[in-house]
Amino acid sequence: MHEINIAVLGATGVGKSYFIQRSFDVYNTPLLAVTSRKMSIDGSIYTVRLLEIPFEDLEVEEDNNISWPDTLDDMHMPQIDGVLTLYDVMDKDSLSEVPEFLSEYPYLSESHSTYLFHVLLQALVLFTCAI
Repeated sequence: MHEINIAVLGATGVGKSYFIQRSFDVYNTPLLAVTSRKMSIDGSIYTVRLLEIPFEDLEVEEDNNISWPDTLDDMHMPQIDGVLTLYDVMDKDSLSEVPEFLSEYPYLSESHSTYLFHVLLQALVLFTCAI
């Protein structure tokens, strides 16, 4: 089975958990750093994981690579295929670290970006419709 792992980054309190719950329609489950759902994308079944990671758990190394945590919820950190960065438009401090992390994330390959676009579009539509 194919996997897509999307890191949901942001400062504390910007709504990472809320976004994940609304995107995957999971409301009565314990809050975990890793939430997954099986999705059909272009006729194939994918396990899509949203990994909630606060900025304070990340570091930008001297070679400008992001240093991801080793584990999340006692699970080995998977390869990250994409990143969503959330911030609170009412709190300019929550935006302060966004440019640094966005500029350090490498570009996705064309095949990953195509599938990722579909997944992100589904997540954003679900989130927007649910508000």
